[in-house]
Amino acid sequence: MRKFVYIFLLFFPVLLINAQSIGFSGTIYGFYGEKVMLLKKASKNLGFEGPLGTVQINVKGPETDIIMYSDVTGAYTFSIPKTGEYTVTISTEDYSTLNLIINYQDAGAKTIFSLISFIIRKGDKSVDNIGTLSISDNGALFFSAPTSSHKNENQDVMQSNKILFEKAVAVNNSSKQNIVSTLHQKFTEKHSDKKTLAQGDQKGTSSKDSSVIKHTNDLMSSLNRSLADSASDLKKQIELSKQLLNSYNDKDPQYLMLQNQIKNAESQLALKENYLSLQQKELGQAQKLILFMVALVVVAVILMGFMYYFINQKRKFNKTLTEKNTQINKVNDRLISSIKYASVIQTNLLMDKQHIKKFFPNSFVYYQPKDILSGDFYWFGETDGTKIIISADCTGHGVPGALLTVLGHGIIEELIEKNKLASPSKIINELNNQLNLAFSTQKLTEYGIELTVMCFKEHEKKAAFASNASSIYQYSNGDILNYLPVIHRPVKNDLQPKYEDVLIDYKPNDCFYLMSDGYCDQFKGESVKPEKYNLRRFENLLSKISQKPDLTLAEKELNEEFENWKGAREQTDDVLVVGFRV
Repeated sequence: MRKFVYIFLLFFPVLLINAQSIGFSGTIYGFYGEKVMLLKKASKNLGFEGPLGTVQINVKGPETDIIMYSDVTGAYTFSIPKTGEYTVTISTEDYSTLNLIINYQDAGAKTIFSLISFIIRKGDKSVDNIGTLSISDNGALFFSAPTSSHKNENQDVMQSNKILFEKAVAVNNSSKQNIVSTLHQKFTEKHSDKKTLAQGDQKGTSSKDSSVIKHTNDLMSSLNRSLADSASDLKKQIELSKQLLNSYNDKDPQYLMLQNQIKNAESQLALKENYLSLQQKELGQAQKLILFMVALVVVAVILMGFMYYFINQKRKFNKTLTEKNTQINKVNDRLISSIKYASVIQTNLLMDKQHIKKFFPNSFVYYQPKDILSGDFYWFGETDGTKIIISADCTGHGVPGALLTVLGHGIIEELIEKNKLASPSKIINELNNQLNLAFSTQKLTEYGIELTVMCFKEHEKKAAFASNASSIYQYSNGDILNYLPVIHRPVKNDLQPKYEDVLIDYKPNDCFYLMSDGYCDQFKGESVKPEKYNLRRFENLLSKISQKPDLTLAEKELNEEFENWKGAREQTDDVLVVGFRV
Protein backbone atom coordinates (compact mmCIF):
# COMPACT_ATOMS: atom_id res chain seq x y z
CA MET A 1 0.00 0.00 0.00
CA ARG A 2 2.82 2.39 0.89
CA LYS A 3 4.40 1.70 -2.52
CA PHE A 4 1.29 2.87 -4.34
CA VAL A 5 1.21 5.99 -2.20
CA TYR A 6 4.82 6.78 -3.17
CA ILE A 7 4.08 6.20 -6.83
CA PHE A 8 1.07 8.53 -6.56
CA LEU A 9 3.17 11.11 -4.76
CA LEU A 10 5.74 10.75 -7.52
CA PHE A 11 3.48 11.26 -10.55
CA PHE A 12 0.64 13.45 -9.21
CA PRO A 13 2.88 16.53 -8.71
CA VAL A 14 4.27 15.98 -12.21
CA LEU A 15 0.73 16.15 -13.63
CA LEU A 16 0.17 19.38 -11.71
CA ILE A 17 3.49 20.80 -12.87
CA ASN A 18 2.69 20.13 -16.52
CA ALA A 19 -0.38 22.34 -16.10
CA GLN A 20 1.65 25.20 -14.59
CA SER A 21 3.19 28.21 -16.24
CA ILE A 22 6.91 28.20 -17.06
CA GLY A 23 9.34 31.08 -17.03
CA PHE A 24 12.23 32.25 -19.18
CA SER A 25 15.17 34.45 -18.25
CA GLY A 26 18.28 35.71 -19.93
CA THR A 27 20.07 38.79 -21.23
CA ILE A 28 19.73 40.95 -24.33
CA TYR A 29 22.98 42.16 -25.89
CA GLY A 30 23.69 44.82 -28.47
CA PHE A 31 26.30 44.58 -31.20
CA TYR A 32 27.73 46.98 -33.77
CA GLY A 33 31.09 45.37 -34.64
CA GLU A 34 32.44 43.31 -37.49
CA LYS A 35 31.13 39.88 -38.48
CA VAL A 36 34.26 37.94 -37.50
CA MET A 37 34.45 39.56 -34.05
CA LEU A 38 30.77 38.85 -33.47
CA LEU A 39 31.18 35.14 -34.13
CA LYS A 40 34.23 34.96 -31.87
CA LYS A 41 32.43 36.69 -29.02
CA ALA A 42 29.35 34.51 -29.45
CA SER A 43 31.50 31.39 -29.27
CA LYS A 44 33.09 32.63 -26.05
CA ASN A 45 29.75 33.88 -24.69
CA LEU A 46 31.16 37.39 -24.12
CA GLY A 47 29.19 40.59 -23.49
CA PHE A 48 29.63 42.11 -26.96
CA GLU A 49 29.08 45.86 -26.74
CA GLY A 50 27.17 45.42 -23.49
CA PRO A 51 23.66 44.51 -22.38
CA LEU A 52 20.74 46.66 -23.49
CA GLY A 53 18.11 48.08 -21.14
CA THR A 54 14.52 49.06 -21.98
CA VAL A 55 14.34 46.54 -24.82
CA GLN A 56 10.72 45.59 -25.50
CA ILE A 57 9.80 41.89 -25.21
CA ASN A 58 6.37 41.12 -26.67
CA VAL A 59 4.95 37.63 -26.00
CA LYS A 60 1.88 36.56 -28.00
CA GLY A 61 0.16 33.20 -27.76
CA PRO A 62 -3.07 31.43 -26.69
CA GLU A 63 -4.95 33.98 -24.61
CA THR A 64 -1.65 35.82 -24.00
CA ASP A 65 -0.38 39.16 -25.21
CA ILE A 66 2.07 40.76 -22.78
CA ILE A 67 4.74 43.42 -23.16
CA MET A 68 7.70 43.86 -20.82
CA TYR A 69 11.16 45.48 -20.92
CA SER A 70 14.68 44.46 -20.00
CA ASP A 71 16.27 46.18 -17.00
CA VAL A 72 19.44 48.29 -17.00
CA THR A 73 21.60 45.14 -16.95
CA GLY A 74 19.85 43.78 -20.03
CA ALA A 75 18.20 41.00 -17.96
CA TYR A 76 14.61 39.99 -18.56
CA THR A 77 12.09 37.44 -17.28
CA PHE A 78 8.70 36.43 -18.63
CA SER A 79 6.31 33.53 -18.24
CA ILE A 80 3.84 31.67 -20.43
CA PRO A 81 0.73 30.29 -18.71
CA LYS A 82 0.06 27.02 -20.51
CA THR A 83 1.07 24.76 -23.36
CA GLY A 84 0.85 26.08 -26.89
CA GLU A 85 2.80 28.03 -29.48
CA TYR A 86 4.04 31.54 -28.62
CA THR A 87 5.81 34.26 -30.60
CA VAL A 88 8.44 36.33 -28.77
CA THR A 89 9.46 39.63 -30.43
CA ILE A 90 12.61 41.48 -29.29
CA SER A 91 12.72 45.09 -30.49
CA THR A 92 14.06 48.53 -29.61
CA GLU A 93 14.78 51.75 -31.48
CA ASP A 94 17.81 51.83 -33.85
CA TYR A 95 18.37 48.04 -33.51
CA SER A 96 17.27 45.02 -35.51
CA THR A 97 14.14 43.07 -34.50
CA LEU A 98 14.16 39.33 -33.67
CA ASN A 99 11.28 36.86 -33.66
CA LEU A 100 11.46 33.53 -31.77
CA ILE A 101 8.81 30.79 -31.82
CA ILE A 102 8.38 28.88 -28.51
CA ASN A 103 6.53 25.57 -28.84
CA TYR A 104 5.59 24.55 -25.26
CA GLN A 105 4.49 20.88 -25.06
CA ASP A 106 5.86 19.26 -21.87
CA ALA A 107 8.07 20.94 -19.23
CA GLY A 108 8.09 18.11 -16.68
CA ALA A 109 9.17 19.40 -13.25
CA LYS A 110 11.02 22.40 -14.68
CA THR A 111 9.47 25.82 -14.28
CA ILE A 112 12.31 28.13 -15.31
CA PHE A 113 14.60 28.08 -18.33
CA SER A 114 17.58 30.38 -17.98
CA LEU A 115 20.40 31.72 -20.18
CA ILE A 116 18.00 32.30 -23.10
CA SER A 117 19.88 35.30 -24.50
CA PHE A 118 19.54 37.38 -27.69
CA ILE A 119 21.84 39.52 -29.85
CA ILE A 120 20.49 42.50 -31.82
CA ARG A 121 22.48 44.69 -34.17
CA LYS A 122 22.64 48.47 -33.89
CA GLY A 123 21.77 50.58 -36.93
CA ASP A 124 19.80 47.70 -38.49
CA LYS A 125 16.07 48.03 -39.29
CA SER A 126 15.57 44.42 -40.44
CA VAL A 127 13.18 41.88 -38.87
CA ASP A 128 14.66 38.36 -38.58
CA ASN A 129 13.14 35.02 -37.57
CA ILE A 130 15.89 33.23 -35.59
CA GLY A 131 14.10 29.88 -35.24
CA THR A 132 11.90 27.71 -33.01
CA LEU A 133 12.55 26.69 -29.39
CA SER A 134 10.60 23.53 -28.48
CA ILE A 135 9.96 22.26 -24.92
CA SER A 136 8.96 18.58 -24.72
CA ASP A 137 9.97 15.20 -23.29
CA ASN A 138 9.73 16.19 -19.61
CA GLY A 139 11.42 19.61 -19.98
CA ALA A 140 13.98 18.98 -22.73
CA LEU A 141 14.82 21.94 -24.97
CA PHE A 142 15.21 21.64 -28.75
CA PHE A 143 16.28 24.57 -30.98
CA SER A 144 15.89 24.59 -34.74
CA ALA A 145 17.20 27.49 -36.83
CA PRO A 146 15.37 28.49 -40.03
CA THR A 147 16.71 27.12 -43.27
CA SER A 148 17.52 29.57 -46.04
CA SER A 149 18.78 28.88 -49.55
CA HIS A 150 20.62 32.20 -49.78
CA LYS A 151 22.75 34.32 -47.51
CA ASN A 152 21.60 37.65 -46.21
CA GLU A 153 23.37 40.61 -44.63
CA ASN A 154 22.35 39.47 -41.12
CA GLN A 155 23.82 35.98 -41.44
CA ASP A 156 26.43 36.76 -38.76
CA VAL A 157 23.76 37.88 -36.26
CA MET A 158 21.65 34.83 -37.03
CA GLN A 159 24.64 32.49 -36.59
CA SER A 160 25.62 34.15 -33.30
CA ASN A 161 22.09 33.81 -31.91
CA LYS A 162 22.12 30.15 -32.97
CA ILE A 163 25.35 29.59 -30.97
CA LEU A 164 23.84 31.23 -27.88
CA PHE A 165 20.66 29.14 -28.11
CA GLU A 166 22.58 25.90 -28.60
CA LYS A 167 24.56 26.67 -25.42
CA ALA A 168 21.38 27.54 -23.53
CA VAL A 169 19.84 24.23 -24.67
CA ALA A 170 22.87 22.28 -23.48
CA VAL A 171 22.90 23.98 -20.06
CA ASN A 172 19.17 23.61 -19.44
CA ASN A 173 19.04 20.01 -20.64
CA SER A 174 21.82 19.03 -18.20
CA SER A 175 19.28 19.36 -15.33
CA LYS A 176 16.09 18.41 -17.14
CA GLN A 177 15.24 15.39 -14.91
CA ASN A 178 12.31 15.63 -12.50
CA ILE A 179 13.73 16.47 -9.07
CA VAL A 180 10.76 14.83 -7.31
CA SER A 181 11.34 11.43 -8.89
CA THR A 182 15.09 11.69 -8.12
CA LEU A 183 14.45 12.43 -4.46
CA HIS A 184 11.93 9.61 -4.30
CA GLN A 185 14.47 7.19 -5.81
CA LYS A 186 17.05 8.28 -3.23
CA PHE A 187 14.57 7.74 -0.43
CA THR A 188 13.67 4.27 -1.78
CA GLU A 189 17.34 3.20 -1.89
CA LYS A 190 17.94 4.43 1.68
CA HIS A 191 14.81 2.68 2.88
CA SER A 192 15.89 -0.65 1.25
CA ASP A 193 19.32 -0.45 2.89
CA LYS A 194 17.84 0.19 6.29
CA LYS A 195 15.66 -2.97 6.02
CA THR A 196 18.85 -5.15 6.00
CA LEU A 197 19.89 -3.96 9.48
CA ALA A 198 19.64 -6.28 12.53
CA GLN A 199 16.21 -6.95 13.96
CA GLY A 200 17.56 -5.94 17.41
CA ASP A 201 17.74 -2.35 16.33
CA GLN A 202 14.22 -2.45 14.81
CA LYS A 203 12.78 0.31 17.05
CA GLY A 204 15.55 2.79 16.19
CA THR A 205 15.32 1.92 12.55
CA SER A 206 11.59 2.36 12.58
CA SER A 207 12.09 5.82 14.09
CA LYS A 208 14.63 6.76 11.40
CA ASP A 209 12.36 5.39 8.68
CA SER A 210 9.55 7.54 9.98
CA SER A 211 11.85 10.56 10.08
CA VAL A 212 13.12 9.95 6.52
CA ILE A 213 9.60 9.37 5.20
CA LYS A 214 8.33 12.53 6.84
CA HIS A 215 11.39 14.48 5.69
CA THR A 216 11.05 13.27 2.09
CA ASN A 217 7.31 13.79 1.97
CA ASP A 218 7.67 17.31 3.38
CA LEU A 219 10.41 18.07 0.89
CA MET A 220 8.41 16.77 -2.09
CA SER A 221 5.29 18.54 -0.92
CA SER A 222 7.17 21.80 -0.31
CA LEU A 223 8.92 21.73 -3.68
CA ASN A 224 5.76 20.81 -5.55
CA ARG A 225 3.82 23.55 -3.80
CA SER A 226 6.64 25.99 -4.54
CA LEU A 227 6.36 25.02 -8.22
CA ALA A 228 2.61 24.76 -8.52
CA ASP A 229 1.15 27.05 -5.84
CA SER A 230 0.10 30.66 -6.09
CA ALA A 231 2.53 33.54 -5.63
CA SER A 232 1.13 34.30 -2.16
CA ASP A 233 2.39 30.94 -0.80
CA LEU A 234 5.63 30.67 -2.75
CA LYS A 235 7.73 32.67 -0.30
CA LYS A 236 6.71 30.41 2.62
CA GLN A 237 7.40 27.29 0.57
CA ILE A 238 10.82 28.55 -0.55
CA GLU A 239 11.83 29.19 3.07
CA LEU A 240 10.66 25.69 4.03
CA SER A 241 12.62 24.22 1.11
CA LYS A 242 15.75 26.03 2.24
CA GLN A 243 15.31 24.61 5.74
CA LEU A 244 14.92 21.12 4.32
CA LEU A 245 17.99 21.70 2.14
CA ASN A 246 20.07 22.18 5.29
CA SER A 247 19.30 18.60 6.30
CA TYR A 248 21.31 17.35 3.32
CA ASN A 249 25.06 17.09 3.05
CA ASP A 250 26.46 19.67 0.63
CA LYS A 251 28.58 16.84 -0.84
CA ASP A 252 25.47 14.85 -1.64
CA PRO A 253 25.01 14.57 -5.44
CA GLN A 254 21.41 15.66 -5.01
CA TYR A 255 22.31 18.76 -3.03
CA LEU A 256 23.17 20.89 -6.13
CA MET A 257 20.09 19.69 -7.96
CA LEU A 258 17.90 20.59 -4.98
CA GLN A 259 19.65 23.93 -4.68
CA ASN A 260 19.01 24.65 -8.40
CA GLN A 261 15.37 23.71 -7.96
CA ILE A 262 15.05 26.27 -5.12
CA LYS A 263 16.68 28.88 -7.36
CA ASN A 264 14.17 27.96 -10.05
CA ALA A 265 11.36 28.44 -7.54
CA GLU A 266 12.78 31.85 -6.58
CA SER A 267 13.00 32.79 -10.25
CA GLN A 268 9.42 31.68 -10.75
CA LEU A 269 8.39 33.78 -7.75
CA ALA A 270 9.98 36.81 -9.42
CA LEU A 271 8.19 35.93 -12.64
CA LYS A 272 4.84 35.55 -10.91
CA GLU A 273 5.30 38.81 -9.02
CA ASN A 274 6.12 40.48 -12.33
CA TYR A 275 3.08 38.79 -13.89
CA LEU A 276 0.88 39.94 -11.00
CA SER A 277 2.24 43.47 -11.40
CA LEU A 278 1.35 43.36 -15.08
CA GLN A 279 -2.09 42.02 -14.22
CA GLN A 280 -2.59 44.85 -11.72
CA LYS A 281 -1.56 47.36 -14.35
CA GLU A 282 -3.91 45.76 -16.86
CA LEU A 283 -6.64 45.71 -14.23
CA GLY A 284 -6.04 49.38 -13.50
CA GLN A 285 -6.21 50.13 -17.21
CA ALA A 286 -9.36 48.03 -17.48
CA GLN A 287 -10.91 49.92 -14.56
CA LYS A 288 -9.99 53.22 -16.19
CA LEU A 289 -11.49 51.94 -19.43
CA ILE A 290 -14.66 50.90 -17.64
CA LEU A 291 -14.91 54.31 -15.94
CA PHE A 292 -14.31 55.97 -19.27
CA MET A 293 -16.98 53.83 -20.92
CA VAL A 294 -19.42 54.59 -18.09
CA ALA A 295 -18.69 58.30 -18.41
CA LEU A 296 -19.06 57.98 -22.17
CA VAL A 297 -22.43 56.26 -21.76
CA VAL A 298 -23.57 58.96 -19.30
CA VAL A 299 -22.49 61.69 -21.70
CA ALA A 300 -24.19 59.85 -24.57
CA VAL A 301 -27.42 59.59 -22.57
CA ILE A 302 -27.24 63.30 -21.72
CA LEU A 303 -26.57 64.16 -25.36
CA MET A 304 -29.47 61.96 -26.44
CA GLY A 305 -31.65 63.81 -23.97
CA PHE A 306 -30.56 67.15 -25.37
CA MET A 307 -31.04 65.85 -28.90
CA TYR A 308 -34.54 64.67 -28.07
CA TYR A 309 -35.31 68.05 -26.51
CA PHE A 310 -33.95 69.99 -29.48
CA ILE A 311 -35.68 67.70 -31.98
CA ASN A 312 -38.94 68.17 -30.13
CA GLN A 313 -38.40 71.95 -30.08
CA LYS A 314 -37.50 71.88 -33.75
CA ARG A 315 -40.70 70.02 -34.54
CA LYS A 316 -42.70 72.64 -32.68
CA PHE A 317 -40.79 75.41 -34.42
CA ASN A 318 -41.27 73.77 -37.83
CA LYS A 319 -44.97 73.41 -37.16
CA THR A 320 -45.22 77.08 -36.22
CA LEU A 321 -43.05 78.04 -39.19
CA THR A 322 -45.26 76.01 -41.53
CA GLU A 323 -48.35 77.76 -40.25
CA LYS A 324 -46.69 81.17 -40.65
CA ASN A 325 -45.48 80.26 -44.14
CA THR A 326 -49.00 79.25 -45.07
CA GLN A 327 -50.29 82.60 -43.89
CA ILE A 328 -47.45 84.44 -45.65
CA ASN A 329 -48.10 82.51 -48.87
CA LYS A 330 -51.75 83.50 -48.74
CA VAL A 331 -50.86 87.15 -48.22
CA ASN A 332 -48.16 86.92 -50.90
CA ASP A 333 -50.62 85.38 -53.36
CA ARG A 334 -53.04 88.22 -52.76
CA LEU A 335 -50.25 90.78 -53.19
CA ILE A 336 -48.96 89.15 -56.37
CA SER A 337 -52.48 89.04 -57.73
CA SER A 338 -52.96 92.73 -56.94
CA ILE A 339 -49.59 93.67 -58.47
CA LYS A 340 -50.35 91.71 -61.64
CA TYR A 341 -53.65 93.53 -61.92
CA ALA A 342 -51.85 96.85 -61.39
CA SER A 343 -49.41 95.81 -64.14
CA VAL A 344 -52.31 95.34 -66.54
CA ILE A 345 -53.54 98.82 -65.66
CA GLN A 346 -50.05 100.31 -66.12
CA THR A 347 -49.58 98.56 -69.47
CA ASN A 348 -52.92 99.82 -70.75
CA LEU A 349 -52.01 103.29 -69.53
CA LEU A 350 -48.91 103.35 -71.73
CA MET A 351 -49.34 103.91 -75.43
CA ASP A 352 -49.14 100.80 -77.57
CA LYS A 353 -45.67 100.25 -79.04
CA GLN A 354 -47.12 100.20 -82.55
CA HIS A 355 -48.50 103.69 -82.07
CA ILE A 356 -45.01 105.20 -82.51
CA LYS A 357 -45.01 103.97 -86.11
CA LYS A 358 -47.69 106.54 -86.89
CA PHE A 359 -45.09 109.23 -86.20
CA PHE A 360 -41.92 107.33 -87.13
CA PRO A 361 -42.60 104.23 -89.26
CA ASN A 362 -39.04 102.95 -88.95
CA SER A 363 -38.81 102.72 -85.12
CA PHE A 364 -38.90 100.38 -82.10
CA VAL A 365 -39.48 100.33 -78.32
CA TYR A 366 -37.59 97.86 -76.05
CA TYR A 367 -39.42 97.85 -72.72
CA GLN A 368 -38.36 95.32 -70.02
CA PRO A 369 -39.53 95.86 -66.39
CA LYS A 370 -37.35 94.45 -63.60
CA ASP A 371 -40.36 93.38 -61.56
CA ILE A 372 -43.98 93.01 -62.56
CA LEU A 373 -44.47 96.75 -62.29
CA SER A 374 -42.05 99.18 -63.93
CA GLY A 375 -40.61 102.56 -63.00
CA ASP A 376 -39.86 103.42 -66.66
CA PHE A 377 -42.43 104.74 -69.13
CA TYR A 378 -42.56 106.32 -72.59
CA TRP A 379 -44.91 108.72 -74.37
CA PHE A 380 -45.55 109.62 -78.03
CA GLY A 381 -47.72 112.41 -79.37
CA GLU A 382 -48.15 115.34 -81.73
CA THR A 383 -49.35 118.89 -81.17
CA ASP A 384 -49.53 121.71 -83.69
CA GLY A 385 -47.45 119.75 -86.24
CA THR A 386 -44.67 118.99 -83.73
CA LYS A 387 -43.91 115.34 -83.02
CA ILE A 388 -42.92 114.65 -79.42
CA ILE A 389 -41.11 111.58 -78.01
CA ILE A 390 -40.48 111.17 -74.26
CA SER A 391 -38.60 108.50 -72.26
CA ALA A 392 -38.82 108.64 -68.47
CA ASP A 393 -37.11 106.78 -65.62
CA CYS A 394 -38.75 107.16 -62.21
CA THR A 395 -36.56 106.66 -59.16
CA GLY A 396 -37.05 103.11 -57.84
CA HIS A 397 -38.91 100.22 -59.42
CA GLY A 398 -41.83 98.04 -58.50
CA VAL A 399 -44.77 99.68 -56.73
CA PRO A 400 -43.11 103.05 -55.84
CA GLY A 401 -41.79 103.51 -59.37
CA ALA A 402 -45.10 102.46 -60.89
CA LEU A 403 -47.02 105.07 -58.86
CA LEU A 404 -44.65 107.77 -60.10
CA THR A 405 -45.11 106.59 -63.70
CA VAL A 406 -48.88 106.99 -63.37
CA LEU A 407 -48.47 110.48 -61.91
CA GLY A 408 -45.83 111.58 -64.44
CA HIS A 409 -47.72 110.10 -67.42
CA GLY A 410 -50.89 111.92 -66.41
CA ILE A 411 -49.10 115.28 -65.99
CA ILE A 412 -47.33 114.93 -69.37
CA GLU A 413 -50.55 114.18 -71.22
CA GLU A 414 -52.22 117.21 -69.68
CA LEU A 415 -49.26 119.49 -70.49
CA ILE A 416 -49.03 118.42 -74.13
CA GLU A 417 -52.57 117.59 -75.19
CA LYS A 418 -54.42 120.26 -73.19
CA ASN A 419 -51.84 122.98 -72.69
CA LYS A 420 -50.30 122.42 -76.16
CA LEU A 421 -46.70 122.63 -74.91
CA ALA A 422 -44.23 121.81 -77.74
CA SER A 423 -40.94 122.82 -76.15
CA PRO A 424 -38.86 120.13 -74.35
CA SER A 425 -37.58 122.55 -71.70
CA LYS A 426 -41.04 123.94 -70.99
CA ILE A 427 -42.42 120.42 -70.58
CA ILE A 428 -39.71 119.55 -68.03
CA ASN A 429 -40.02 122.85 -66.15
CA GLU A 430 -43.81 122.60 -65.96
CA LEU A 431 -43.58 118.94 -64.88
CA ASN A 432 -41.38 120.07 -62.00
CA ASN A 433 -44.00 122.70 -61.01
CA GLN A 434 -46.80 120.15 -61.12
CA LEU A 435 -44.83 117.74 -58.93
CA ASN A 436 -44.34 120.55 -56.40
CA LEU A 437 -48.10 120.99 -56.28
CA ALA A 438 -48.75 117.23 -56.07
CA PHE A 439 -46.35 116.77 -53.14
CA SER A 440 -46.93 120.07 -51.41
CA THR A 441 -47.64 118.42 -48.05
CA GLN A 442 -44.58 116.18 -48.03
CA LYS A 443 -41.14 116.67 -49.50
CA LEU A 444 -40.15 114.10 -52.12
CA THR A 445 -36.49 113.91 -51.21
CA GLU A 446 -35.67 110.34 -52.30
CA TYR A 447 -37.79 110.00 -55.42
CA GLY A 448 -37.85 111.83 -58.74
CA ILE A 449 -38.24 111.46 -62.50
CA GLU A 450 -35.42 111.44 -65.02
CA LEU A 451 -36.96 112.80 -68.24
CA THR A 452 -35.71 113.04 -71.83
CA VAL A 453 -37.90 115.01 -74.30
CA MET A 454 -37.38 115.45 -78.07
CA CYS A 455 -39.58 117.59 -80.36
CA PHE A 456 -39.38 117.37 -84.18
CA LYS A 457 -40.51 119.95 -86.74
CA GLU A 458 -40.00 117.98 -89.95
CA HIS A 459 -40.72 120.88 -92.30
CA GLU A 460 -37.80 122.78 -90.71
CA LYS A 461 -35.49 119.75 -90.39
CA LYS A 462 -34.91 120.83 -86.80
CA ALA A 463 -35.15 118.95 -83.51
CA ALA A 464 -35.23 120.32 -79.98
CA PHE A 465 -33.91 118.33 -77.04
CA ALA A 466 -33.95 118.73 -73.26
CA SER A 467 -33.18 116.30 -70.44
CA ASN A 468 -32.43 116.35 -66.75
CA ALA A 469 -30.52 113.04 -66.60
CA SER A 470 -30.37 110.76 -69.63
CA SER A 471 -28.54 111.65 -72.82
CA ILE A 472 -29.47 110.89 -76.41
CA TYR A 473 -27.49 109.36 -79.27
CA GLN A 474 -27.59 110.56 -82.89
CA TYR A 475 -26.18 108.17 -85.51
CA SER A 476 -25.54 108.98 -89.15
CA ASN A 477 -24.59 106.12 -91.51
CA GLY A 478 -23.86 103.89 -88.51
CA ASP A 479 -21.45 106.32 -86.85
CA ILE A 480 -22.09 108.44 -83.79
CA LEU A 481 -22.80 111.92 -84.99
CA ASN A 482 -23.83 113.40 -81.65
CA TYR A 483 -23.76 112.33 -78.03
CA LEU A 484 -25.50 114.98 -76.00
CA PRO A 485 -24.56 114.67 -72.32
CA VAL A 486 -26.57 116.40 -69.65
CA ILE A 487 -26.19 117.15 -65.96
CA HIS A 488 -27.88 114.56 -63.79
CA ARG A 489 -30.64 116.48 -61.98
CA PRO A 490 -33.84 114.44 -61.55
CA VAL A 491 -37.11 116.37 -61.38
CA LYS A 492 -38.10 116.73 -57.71
CA ASN A 493 -40.36 118.98 -55.70
CA ASP A 494 -37.53 121.22 -54.59
CA LEU A 495 -35.79 124.18 -56.19
CA GLN A 496 -34.45 123.24 -59.63
CA PRO A 497 -32.64 125.33 -62.27
CA LYS A 498 -34.62 126.22 -65.35
CA TYR A 499 -34.04 123.95 -68.38
CA GLU A 500 -33.43 125.24 -71.92
CA ASP A 501 -33.89 123.63 -75.33
CA VAL A 502 -30.91 122.30 -77.28
CA LEU A 503 -31.39 122.52 -81.07
CA ILE A 504 -30.14 119.65 -83.23
CA ASP A 505 -29.63 119.60 -86.98
CA TYR A 506 -30.30 116.32 -88.72
CA LYS A 507 -30.68 114.91 -92.18
CA PRO A 508 -32.85 112.11 -93.55
CA ASN A 509 -32.04 108.55 -92.38
CA ASP A 510 -30.33 109.76 -89.20
CA CYS A 511 -31.11 107.58 -86.14
CA PHE A 512 -31.92 108.84 -82.64
CA TYR A 513 -31.95 106.75 -79.44
CA LEU A 514 -33.46 107.62 -76.04
CA MET A 515 -32.95 105.27 -73.07
CA SER A 516 -32.94 104.82 -69.33
CA ASP A 517 -29.78 103.61 -67.56
CA GLY A 518 -31.09 100.05 -66.94
CA TYR A 519 -29.48 98.46 -70.02
CA CYS A 520 -25.96 99.80 -69.37
CA ASP A 521 -26.14 99.10 -65.62
CA GLN A 522 -26.94 95.39 -66.01
CA PHE A 523 -24.29 93.07 -64.44
CA LYS A 524 -22.85 90.12 -66.34
CA GLY A 525 -24.19 86.73 -65.27
CA GLU A 526 -21.03 84.58 -65.59
CA SER A 527 -18.62 87.18 -64.20
CA VAL A 528 -17.17 86.55 -60.73
CA LYS A 529 -16.48 90.24 -60.24
CA PRO A 530 -19.36 92.66 -60.85
CA GLU A 531 -19.10 93.87 -64.46
CA LYS A 532 -21.64 96.21 -66.07
CA TYR A 533 -22.58 96.29 -69.74
CA ASN A 534 -21.46 99.98 -69.80
CA LEU A 535 -21.80 102.73 -72.42
CA ARG A 536 -18.97 101.55 -74.66
CA ARG A 537 -20.63 98.20 -75.40
CA PHE A 538 -24.00 99.94 -75.73
CA GLU A 539 -22.63 102.44 -78.28
CA ASN A 540 -21.13 99.61 -80.37
CA LEU A 541 -24.46 97.76 -80.28
CA LEU A 542 -26.37 100.88 -81.39
CA SER A 543 -23.86 101.43 -84.20
CA LYS A 544 -24.45 97.87 -85.39
CA ILE A 545 -28.23 98.38 -85.27
CA SER A 546 -28.02 101.73 -87.07
CA GLN A 547 -26.29 100.15 -90.05
CA LYS A 548 -29.36 98.05 -90.77
CA PRO A 549 -32.08 99.74 -92.82
CA ASP A 550 -34.96 98.26 -90.81
CA LEU A 551 -35.02 99.34 -87.15
CA THR A 552 -38.22 97.43 -86.38
CA LEU A 553 -36.10 94.31 -85.81
CA ALA A 554 -33.86 96.03 -83.26
CA GLU A 555 -36.11 95.12 -80.31
CA LYS A 556 -35.41 91.40 -80.83
CA GLU A 557 -31.66 92.02 -81.22
CA LEU A 558 -31.52 94.16 -78.06
CA ASN A 559 -33.40 91.49 -76.08
CA GLU A 560 -31.09 88.65 -77.21
CA GLU A 561 -27.96 90.68 -76.32
CA PHE A 562 -29.42 91.63 -72.94
CA GLU A 563 -30.42 88.07 -71.99
CA ASN A 564 -27.07 86.64 -73.07
CA TRP A 565 -25.23 89.23 -70.99
CA LYS A 566 -27.49 88.85 -67.94
CA GLY A 567 -27.50 85.06 -67.95
CA ALA A 568 -28.80 83.62 -64.69
CA ARG A 569 -28.13 86.84 -62.77
CA GLU A 570 -31.06 88.87 -61.53
CA GLN A 571 -32.05 91.90 -63.60
CA THR A 572 -30.58 95.05 -62.06
CA ASP A 573 -33.11 97.72 -63.07
CA ASP A 574 -36.00 98.49 -65.41
CA VAL A 575 -34.89 98.77 -69.04
CA LEU A 576 -36.21 101.18 -71.68
CA VAL A 577 -34.68 101.91 -75.13
CA VAL A 578 -36.53 103.91 -77.81
CA GLY A 579 -35.06 104.25 -81.33
CA PHE A 580 -36.28 105.73 -84.60
CA ARG A 581 -35.02 106.81 -88.02
CA VAL A 582 -36.08 110.24 -89.35
